Amino acid sequence: MDPTCIVSVLEARNLFASDSNGKSDPYVKLITAFGTTENFNKLSERTKTPLFKTTVSQATLNPRWEKEHHKVNLKNLAKGADAGEIPLHAVVEVWDEDVMPTGIPNKDLVRDMLDAMDGDDLIGCARIPLEYFSREYEGWFKLFRPHRDSQQGSREAGAILLRFTPEHFDVLDAEHKVLFAPLPAIPSPLPPSLHPLENGQIEWLAQVVRNVYLKGDRKAVYSRGTLLVTSHRLIFTTLFTTNDVFTTPRPVAPILRGRSSMLDIPLGSIKICRFKNSTLSIKTHEHRVFRFEVTGGVLTFESTCCLEASTVSYSMINAVAIMQSHIYWCLQEQLFPFKCEARVRWPATLAKPEESCRLTSTDLYGDLDLLSEFHRQKALDPSAPWRCSVANTSYNLCATYPSALLVPKAVSDEVLQRAAAFRSRGRVPALTFWDKETKGVLCRCSQPMSGILQRQSDDDKMLVDAISASAARPHDLLIIDCRPKLNAAANRMAGKGFEDPDWYSGAQIHFMGIENIHTMRASLKHLADASSGERLSWLRHVSITLDAAVRGSQYIGGGSTVLVHCSDGWDRTAQVASLIQVMRDPYFRTVRGFLALIVKDWCAFGHKFAHRCGGPVEEERAPIFVQFLDCVYQVQNPAAFEFDERLLLFLARHAYSQLFPDFWCNSEAERVEYLAEGFKTISESLWSVVLKRQAEWLNLRFDPSVHELTVEAKMESMQLWEQQYRRPVFEDCSDPDLPSAPSTSDPTHTCKPSVLLGTKDAEQKLLIITGSQDLTSSKSVLDDMEAQSKYVIRTLNETVEGAYAWLFDNETL
Repeated sequence: MDPTCIVSVLEARNLFASDSNGKSDPYVKLITAFGTTENFNKLSERTKTPLFKTTVSQATLNPRWEKEHHKVNLKNLAKGADAGEIPLHAVVEVWDEDVMPTGIPNKDLVRDMLDAMDGDDLIGCARIPLEYFSREYEGWFKLFRPHRDSQQGSREAGAILLRFTPEHFDVLDAEHKVLFAPLPAIPSPLPPSLHPLENGQIEWLAQVVRNVYLKGDRKAVYSRGTLLVTSHRLIFTTLFTTNDVFTTPRPVAPILRGRSSMLDIPLGSIKICRFKNSTLSIKTHEHRVFRFEVTGGVLTFESTCCLEASTVSYSMINAVAIMQSHIYWCLQEQLFPFKCEARVRWPATLAKPEESCRLTSTDLYGDLDLLSEFHRQKALDPSAPWRCSVANTSYNLCATYPSALLVPKAVSDEVLQRAAAFRSRGRVPALTFWDKETKGVLCRCSQPMSGILQRQSDDDKMLVDAISASAARPHDLLIIDCRPKLNAAANRMAGKGFEDPDWYSGAQIHFMGIENIHTMRASLKHLADASSGERLSWLRHVSITLDAAVRGSQYIGGGSTVLVHCSDGWDRTAQVASLIQVMRDPYFRTVRGFLALIVKDWCAFGHKFAHRCGGPVEEERAPIFVQFLDCVYQVQNPAAFEFDERLLLFLARHAYSQLFPDFWCNSEAERVEYLAEGFKTISESLWSVVLKRQAEWLNLRFDPSVHELTVEAKMESMQLWEQQYRRPVFEDCSDPDLPSAPSTSDPTHTCKPSVLLGTKDAEQKLLIITGSQDLTSSKSVLDDMEAQSKYVIRTLNETVEGAYAWLFDNETL
């Protein structure tokens, strides 16, 4: 008797509407996807084998199927393994049936006719790991609509309820049973060659490929090792075992012994993943490119670094095809790192949290919440002129603002409601910083809805004047419009624009000329091309942003009021407002204070992390948060900051990694909804991880008594953040079986020694840093560097684990 599994399609909810009447005519198909080996140069193609198709439900977005029970032969499901192909997973697809309409011609009818001519429309799909077919299970699976022009990101398209009932699974051959096994967990404690996940989650191993070569520029080979893909990241480790060569699609977790170099790429940071001509190419959102050469043998001095296709076995091709497919589906599925139990997908609940169970700011941010920060600023003292408004408790005033808004006591919530209609997206002027020493005021908002006719709002005037009156120097207001004036004027055509200083008492307005997200995205992309001209272009943007912050900081230092905005008030506004506070308040230059600043001005005030940091739409992506970190890097006086460059690199990495829920969403309201569904309980917050590892970020030269931060915003003072934009992979090629590594002293070679992933001891690394032949000369060079540059400690921090011990005569760090 053949092993089978009865798959029951029960119902679907909240499907995407495909027809002009706002409905769909859905039916369901279950297919298997295989990695094809027919054409070596087209491994990205997939052959699809249909397993069954349901009946059509007419004109509904919430269909139910009463008698849709389909028997799937598990031998047929696994037959690809016998043909040299490996089934990756099953895919459930929901389609909208399009039939040629009849009736009186009108616009909707013509559109439906054209739609029917194109064939049925895909509503949504979800992958089903094969292990579901081996056990009884019933659950909801979220559907998504893939973006045609992007390997990453998708739109939610509803959910489908499936039931799996296996029959006679035990009679399946052992060689086929492995296809239906759960993904194995990475063993705990971790092998010495693997670093643990920063968020503390359990990792599940999806695929392993041995004898992989990491390639660099000019076809140079950095190192040989093992490539692993897990539920969360892609790992390349130089340590590998020669026995137990991978031949099955579901291997057990490998035993890796000894120390090794490790390249760790979070799947969320991957933008493009391609496999062609035996090379797996990975490009990240930070524009870093990694190429992995797949081979069944070992490269020698005489062998070429570019292998012929014939030298690569089909089993290895299929192994990498599985790896590529897993990465693709992870990028399509939203929040994929948190949908892992013993498998890749975690069935999602459709239940919404009750109103009485909604999370608060404290639930989201712990003791870094907004109210705690405003209490620290003494803005909520009884004698302070501020109050916490309840107008946005349910995010009805502004969906992208925090629930807690501080406004002047003289302004009622009714005035606040009317003033919100005059600001883009309802982002009214609200307090973000009250200087305890000078009583200067920093508020943020979005552009006014003034239009060509320069419309005014009495309620907006009342609110802004009340804010200005709350400062030590009342009615001395500086409006910092972060945009170029030409761009701000162009927005008038869309009914928006900028303020007239005559509207408010004692106001003046300065346009700072910071370009929009599209310019920043293009500038970073060109920066990755190693063009000196583009390097200057990027640094010019950083310089202009810092100049705006310096001007605002000086004004607040005089006890006046600064109102910052750009267009919508969540990109350039967040940058400038945050930098002003870093310059004004030494608390924000400590580890805890810097986290509190990011929580307040980036997470709570609604920076669009989900869209800017690797979102599904290319036009929405922009390195705004990383550029802010770059600005902080530029002003990092070692004596004034408790943390060093390592914390900035850690935050930049996890802005894209999707490993922490703190950087998932576009607003506090979205964050509340996601975390209320249970994600909070399965991951540590980024803030708690940073605070637990606080010793790793500490700057040994920090002097708490230094309060003043002198900032040079001139272009000639800017330095390229090498560790973020130019960091190489490995410091050298230590494998004796590989061709010699390119000389780091070769001026024509663009790859520098790594300062992150080296394997040599501290003394050897110091020799590499200084370019010296012995330790005595090396120490002399370091002494000269220390005398000449205030940034030497930054280099040492990131380069050697033992450099501090050697340099300061300490035995431990």
